[in-house]
Amino acid sequence: MNLKQALQPYIKKYKDLITNSENYNEIYKWEAVATFQKHWDLDADDLIQMMDKAFAGNLNLWTSSNYYPITMLKGFVGINPEKVRKALKDLLNENLEITDRIATYRGVMSELLKESNLKTNQNSKHNYQDGRTISLLLSFNTPAKYFLFKHSVLNKFCAQFDIDPPKRGDIENQILLNNELNLRVKEILLQDKELLKLHENRLTPASFKADDYNILTQDFIYSVSSYLSENEDASQYWGLGFNTDYERLEKFKTENFWQAIDYKQGDTSKVATRTRKSFEQIKVGDKVLIKGYGGTHQLKVHYKGEVVNIDKDNERLNLKPLDGELYHGEAPRGKGAGQWQETIVTIKRRDVIDQLFYDKHVKTNAMNTKAPKRTNSLNQILYGPPGTGKTYKLREAYFNRFTLRESSLTKEQFILNQIADLTWWQTFAIALYDSGKISVNQLLEHEVVKAKASLSNAKNIRPIAWSRMQAHTVPECPNVNVADVSEPSLFYKETDSEWRVVNSNMESLYPEGIELLDQINNFKSNEDKVIKNFEFVTFHQSFGYEDFVEGIKPKLEEGSTTVDYEIKDGVFKRLCQRAKQDPQNNYAIFIDEINRGNVSAIFGELITLIEDDKRIGNPQELKVKLPYSKTEFGVPSNLYIIGTMNTADRSVEALDTALRRRFVFEEVMPKPNLLSEITFKGFNLEQVLTTINDRIEVLLDRDHTIGHSYFIKLESGDTKGLLNVFKNNIIPLLQEYFYNDYEKIALVLGSGFVEEKQAKNNIFPKFANIDDPEQAVIYELRNTIDDVEEAVGLLLGISNE
Repeated sequence: MNLKQALQPYIKKYKDLITNSENYNEIYKWEAVATFQKHWDLDADDLIQMMDKAFAGNLNLWTSSNYYPITMLKGFVGINPEKVRKALKDLLNENLEITDRIATYRGVMSELLKESNLKTNQNSKHNYQDGRTISLLLSFNTPAKYFLFKHSVLNKFCAQFDIDPPKRGDIENQILLNNELNLRVKEILLQDKELLKLHENRLTPASFKADDYNILTQDFIYSVSSYLSENEDASQYWGLGFNTDYERLEKFKTENFWQAIDYKQGDTSKVATRTRKSFEQIKVGDKVLIKGYGGTHQLKVHYKGEVVNIDKDNERLNLKPLDGELYHGEAPRGKGAGQWQETIVTIKRRDVIDQLFYDKHVKTNAMNTKAPKRTNSLNQILYGPPGTGKTYKLREAYFNRFTLRESSLTKEQFILNQIADLTWWQTFAIALYDSGKISVNQLLEHEVVKAKASLSNAKNIRPIAWSRMQAHTVPECPNVNVADVSEPSLFYKETDSEWRVVNSNMESLYPEGIELLDQINNFKSNEDKVIKNFEFVTFHQSFGYEDFVEGIKPKLEEGSTTVDYEIKDGVFKRLCQRAKQDPQNNYAIFIDEINRGNVSAIFGELITLIEDDKRIGNPQELKVKLPYSKTEFGVPSNLYIIGTMNTADRSVEALDTALRRRFVFEEVMPKPNLLSEITFKGFNLEQVLTTINDRIEVLLDRDHTIGHSYFIKLESGDTKGLLNVFKNNIIPLLQEYFYNDYEKIALVLGSGFVEEKQAKNNIFPKFANIDDPEQAVIYELRNTIDDVEEAVGLLLGISNE
């Protein structure tokens, strides 16, 4: 989703909350960090006394009902103070890998729990040093780098904005995902200067202020779920369920009532009691969702209605249908299950027909059992005049959304990323170097080969293995006799048909494969290394379907003695294969100058497949058989297509209609206000760009205005740079816009850049039937501009004196 857009109403409410609400009382967080920073000292002789001072006045952050991390930590100090001291020092050591620090700390705490149980003769099950506690320690110690964390708070926030929440128990990823999400939110909050000012004014003298707005970010996330979630609509949503009695469902649809419970008189079981109590809370106007189960416990939604009458004597609800039958099929699971968080999050199967489920009621007027609407389409195009920063916006605002830290990858994802661009012979060489002498069956089970196979459209990898290994077999191997020999020669086939790689050849001819194998076998994520889940391409006249999807290309393996051809996957198809194998992460292809290519020819049949509802996994999922490989192909739902187009080259209306209606267009126009502080003698560049664009709009249109990026890098008073911008950027653009009509260029730039000359007289030969043309004024660019500030002053109609 477009998180920035979705957060705007909450930011507005948050500003009001922190300035006007008497209920808001969270300043203690900043004060708690200040107290911690003042007293925390792991070299203190008395660790318990130090902790009491460091955690004074803020224990509610660390403890709650049945949650005692500080109590346990101080208890461990009493058992083995030096072990606790070292564990905390290692955890807070920023020179060490974060995931290693967390894992080591948790391991030491588990050991200390066993020691404590032995010494105190107790059987405590938990040390409470979980993601919440570890995050608090990290953020209190280094508040400008880490963020406060509580799983339930982050879970609510993720559910509200359709973001994948961190899984319980996965401590390292919980903390990393919490940091990642907070950074995304922080980036948005920092753009609101009013909020930052209000925040700074509310802090007390005892508040910690060097947190780089990290505590503000967490406080905002906390406030969204704790203070800002109430809605004006007080009606409730309830889930009504049944098991397999579909006859009763049909009767319900006909008669518009639902029998709430079917217990015998006097049933006092907890389920019956809770059900009756819930039924008593339903009121007229509440919304009801009818859900049912099949034999595989799969939830299905059949109906949404509004309560119009309640027959409490017979325990019946009379409902008015709202949207008819809303949903047929399995309820979303896994990644898509977040859409249920706003309605009923947990439905447990009961063996009672027609039981009312009171799992959760939510004060909201936005319940919808269908997939949530996207506020940010999978397909977008940024369009506007040249120089408005479209490509810059891609790089600054979009690239990071599809960039991961290697520390967030599993080993399987790491292997996929590493082998995506390898050839088959390279893949087999790595697997054989790792395994030694093995059969083809064993080779196909190697993790590297399986990863490569998952990215291939080939239905059977076995023929590929035989073909590629025979083609790269060493000449002295007596068990392989093929004419198609390619370099490098690496493989050897034994008499029993098992294969191996010749290690000496591998080490001399393909050493990078050995390095890659070492990285895989000793996989250790690197927080500083980034993984790019995107591709960047530029469309041009010669860019075609073969480059984008697939095509027949020459096989150019180094050392081959023959010219062969193969079906080669294009950049988009390869990225789709990666995205399909990694559904937990989003991918993107960025297409610069999308309108400069023949988009109909480049996209081909993908024109239909890229639609949101035609993506893999969606209700209208559609696949096609590709023309070259004859394989089925669909576009995954986690792949974004984001392009840019220059309206001066070609207007949006001229773009292929079939493609245009499948994209959401975002206009990126010049922003002269960004230039207001770049000043020269008597003017600033905001005035200059505004004046030029006002004149262009009158003479041409707004699609041919000029962007701010041409001027944005200039510094005040840099007359040489200003002159270069006009000579190398502005004037050539205007010559193109007006087809070298210098009269119009003169109207835009003024006499400081364009001079007028009187046409020479008597230059034409005389003919009896041809009149001399009227004597016209000739306009041409000035050869030299001695004072660019004076020239711009003339452009603006002001004097620089």
